[in-house]
Amino acid sequence: MLGHELYRRLQEPTSIRLFQLVPGVQDDAFQGRLLDANVEDGQPYEALSYVWGSEDDKVNLDCNTSQLRITQNLAGALLRLRRQEASRLLWIDSICINQDDVHEKNHQVRIMTQIYRNASRVLIYLGEKSETIGDTAKAFECMNLLVEKLAPRLNEIRGWHCKTTIKANETLDSEMNVRFGIPRVDSQEFVALGRLFSRPWFRRAWTFQESFVARDKQFHCGAYAISGDHIMTVVSVLWELYNATKNVRYLEMDLFYLNAMLASERSREGEKSLKAGNFRSTLSVLLNQRRGAGCKDPRDLVYSVLGVAVDGIPITPDYNQSFEYVFAYTVAQVISMTGSLKVFGQIDSDTGQSTLPTWVPDWRLGPDSKRGYDCYLSLTAIDEHRYSCTGSSKALAELSPCGKEITLQGIDRDTIKKIMSVDAYDTYNEIEALYWSVYAPTDEPLSLAFEKLICADYPRWDPTYHPAIGGRIKDSDVESRVAEETIRKMWGKSVATTQKKALALVPEWAQIGDSICWLLGGEVPILLRQDPVDGKYTMVGECYVHGFMDGEVLMEAREEVEPDYGRTDSESWLYRLHTEPLPFRPTRFTIK
Repeated sequence: MLGHELYRRLQEPTSIRLFQLVPGVQDDAFQGRLLDANVEDGQPYEALSYVWGSEDDKVNLDCNTSQLRITQNLAGALLRLRRQEASRLLWIDSICINQDDVHEKNHQVRIMTQIYRNASRVLIYLGEKSETIGDTAKAFECMNLLVEKLAPRLNEIRGWHCKTTIKANETLDSEMNVRFGIPRVDSQEFVALGRLFSRPWFRRAWTFQESFVARDKQFHCGAYAISGDHIMTVVSVLWELYNATKNVRYLEMDLFYLNAMLASERSREGEKSLKAGNFRSTLSVLLNQRRGAGCKDPRDLVYSVLGVAVDGIPITPDYNQSFEYVFAYTVAQVISMTGSLKVFGQIDSDTGQSTLPTWVPDWRLGPDSKRGYDCYLSLTAIDEHRYSCTGSSKALAELSPCGKEITLQGIDRDTIKKIMSVDAYDTYNEIEALYWSVYAPTDEPLSLAFEKLICADYPRWDPTYHPAIGGRIKDSDVESRVAEETIRKMWGKSVATTQKKALALVPEWAQIGDSICWLLGGEVPILLRQDPVDGKYTMVGECYVHGFMDGEVLMEAREEVEPDYGRTDSESWLYRLHTEPLPFRPTRFTIK
C-alpha cells in the first residue's frame, strides 16, 4: 500500500488521525477506518501503548479502501481490544502516523505527549499469555494476593524493618510468609510475577512517556487485565517486603526500574516532582535513567523523554539528523541551558568502538551492558552538589556545525605523572615513598589524605560523618558507609600522582601525560588527552584531585594576574562567578 492512498496531509499543528476499530469476533478479519481529528478538540479516544514486535509474518488490516500490514503483536492487541458489537476509537502510532513520511513523523512526535495525556485511557498491551502453562495466571494471582492481603497492612510490614538486623533474611522471610499468608519469594507465583515484569514493554523507550502522562491506564496480558493503580500498589508492596526482609530476591524483579517506569505525573509524587521542577524529571536525568531502553531508532532515546522533562531543553525531533548528531546536540543543549557539565558523568568507558564523539554519552548502552556505562564510574551525583572545583561558574558550550566537536573554557593546570597499582596497600606504599608522611596540598597526614582519596572524600558530604582521628573513623556505621563508597569510587578507577605532586583518582584507561583540566561549569576536574597532530582533545573522563575540589585552582589563577589578591573574599568570589567576568583569560578546549 502506498502512503498517499490512505494518508491525507495533516492540516494543523495539533491535527491527528484516530483509528475506528470495527467490531468483530475471534476469526473475523481486522477492519477499521482512519478519521481526521484534533488532539485539542476533546474527542474521547483511547491510546494504545505496546511493543511493535517482529516485522515477520505481518497480518492484513483493511483500512478505509486500502490495506495495511501490521505486526503480529499489534494484531494480538487488536484481537483483545476489539468489541463484538460496538466500534472502538483508538490512537495507534503505526496506524495513525504515515511511517513513510519523515516530515509527518517529526510533527507527530512533537505532540506525542499531548496525544497520550489527552486520551481518556491508555491501554497497555504486554503481549499474550506466557508459553509456560499457568504462568500468567500465577502472576496475576500473586498480584491480587499482594494487593488484598498486604496493601492494607503496610504499616505492620514496616514494623518488621528493625528485625532485619537481628535475624537472618531467610528466617525473617519465612516468618512473614506465615504471618501474612503470602508465598515465599522463590515460589512459582513470585517467579511468574518476575517474568511478567521482565516483558519487553517494561524496557522500551516510548512506553515510559506513554505510561507516565496517562490520566488512566489499564494493563492487558492475553485475556487478563489489571488497572494501573493496582499494579503500582503491587510494586509498593514489593518494596516494603524488601525493606522488611532485605531479601535480594525481591530486587531481582528490578524494583528500581519498575518504580521509575510505572510512575505517573498524576500521582502525588509525580505532581510534586513536576511542580517543583524536581531533578529527577530533568532531561539529563531521564536520559540516564532510561539509557539502554529498547528502540529500533536510537534517536528515540532522546525524543521519547522530551515531553516529560521539566527543564524545557529546546530540542525539536528531527528524523533527518543522524543519531550521533542528535546525541551530541542534546549534550550541548543541556550544557548551554544548565551551565553545568554534570552530563559528562554519564560518559561510557573508553572502548574505541563508538561512532560518537568522546564527550557524548552512549545512551544506547544500559547499566548492565558488558561494555560501556557503569553508574559507579561517575563522581558527580544527580541529586547532590558534592564538589565545587570551579565555584558557581557556568559552562559555555560551542557545538561545531557537524556536531562532532564541542568547545569549552577552563584551566589546564596539571598532568598525570604516574599511574599506580590497583591494589590499595601497594599503592599506599608507593605514595608514602614519594610524599613521606605529609600531603603538602592540604597539609594533612598522608594516611588521612589517602583515606579520603580512595573514597573521593566521601565524609565531606555525609552529614553524619564523625571527624577522623589519626586517620581512623570512629563511628562504625559511617565507617561501613565509607568502606562501601570506597569500593564504589575505586570501581573502574586508578590512583595517580601528578606533575604538581597531587593525588588523583582517574579512570582506569587514563594515561601518563593526560591533562587535568578545570572546565568552567564543572563540579569535578575533567581528564583530557591532547592530539599532537591537530591540538584538539579527546575526553578521558571525570577525576578527583585531592585538595583541589573547592575552587583552589581558580584562586591560584586569579593570584597570577592579581598578585595582591589575598584570598580574603575567596568563598564569596567563587560563588559570584556566575554573575561577573573572570579576572583572567581561560583556555579554550576543543574536544572531539
